[in-house]
Amino acid sequence: MRFHPNVSGDPFGPWHEHAIVMFDVETTGLDRDKDRVVEVGFPRFEHGNLVARWGTLINPGMPIPKASSSIHGIKDADVAGCPSFTAAMGQMLKLTRRAWPAAYNASFDKSFLLASVARSSLELSGAASPIFNADVPWLDPLVWERKKRGVRGNKLVQACERYGIDTGNSHRAEDDAVAAGLVMMKAMKEMMPASTMAGVLSRQHDLAEAHEAEFASWRR
Repeated sequence: MRFHPNVSGDPFGPWHEHAIVMFDVETTGLDRDKDRVVEVGFPRFEHGNLVARWGTLINPGMPIPKASSSIHGIKDADVAGCPSFTAAMGQMLKLTRRAWPAAYNASFDKSFLLASVARSSLELSGAASPIFNADVPWLDPLVWERKKRGVRGNKLVQACERYGIDTGNSHRAEDDAVAAGLVMMKAMKEMMPASTMAGVLSRQHDLAEAHEAEFASWRR
């Protein structure tokens, strides 16, 4: 497991001493190669508390299908005068420096983020935010919610209901990212209150592998 040199704090120190940035995207579809980002949300947590949040609509440079608009409510007219993904990256870098990246169902958001970065006109140096580094592991509260026995449903809105968290404007990137971050803080305090960041990431890796093995067995 790789620990990025520009992430704040000691990975073998308490997890709650680290800065964590939760990430969420709304998109034109589910294919990271064909589809594009239409909204991003970035709340930043430090010492377990929300300290900053930012989000923006993104002009995807392509029509937004009605099927996608029906989910997040974002239409072509809404993004017509909005920045491109590349134009928004400056603010993303500012907010995410030296922070561990995280997302609810992280593989989806991470794949769209990195695909968007690869298509951008910017070359990120080794000093760029860890969230733009493909080798850095992401925190994912969905993995932790799946571990819980005796509960039904692991969608973000269901996890929020279990913790009494206000979801805000559901299926909008900034509000979803804030809600996911609050879920993660509560889950980590509940399940691994005294762990190091390295310990949290190692445990998360084991839980994810166990889930994949269970799912593969179910399919067989």
